[in-house]
Amino acid sequence: MGSSQETDFRVRAYMLQNTLDYLRDTPATDGVLSQVPAEIVQLAASMGPAAWCPGEHYVDILRRLAAVSNGDSDRARQLLVESGVYVARTASNTFLRLLMKMLTPGLFAKKLPDIWKRDCTIGKLEVAVAPPKITCRFIDIAPFDHAACTGAGFLTSAFQAMGKKIEKIDMSDWSLQKPAPDSFTIELTWVE
Repeated sequence: MGSSQETDFRVRAYMLQNTLDYLRDTPATDGVLSQVPAEIVQLAASMGPAAWCPGEHYVDILRRLAAVSNGDSDRARQLLVESGVYVARTASNTFLRLLMKMLTPGLFAKKLPDIWKRDCTIGKLEVAVAPPKITCRFIDIAPFDHAACTGAGFLTSAFQAMGKKIEKIDMSDWSLQKPAPDSFTIELTWVE
């Protein structure tokens, strides 16, 4: 049996559901969906988007997605970030998209720690904004493999919804060899 942190690790079902849809809709991930255990696919289909599901199910899918890269870290990062963008865009309803257009990066940054707590049961998030850059520090995040990449995707989607063009995304402490660091930082730089 794992640690209590591992057994308490839950994410909202929409993350699992929308990542499965990403696999269905993305030719570059051909064959990955067929490798996902049937129990995970069935569970995702049976849950409402706001329900809690085991975090290890989401991580299982992210590991399989990263494996498509055959050890190419840049390719794995690209696919994982794209999956995060896809999940965030798919989860955003029309009202939320309209709201995002009215938000400033500073207001959004103030809400991010609460958004994290709403959708994931482990870790915490510290955020700082100094336009045109947002820095997000995730703490106590292991065993959430590839959270740095999917988190960068969520941020990308949010800033694009605010009408910002993403100039650069930097991630510290993530690699294919160390996909679940205890803490990591994402810095996203945008252009107005």
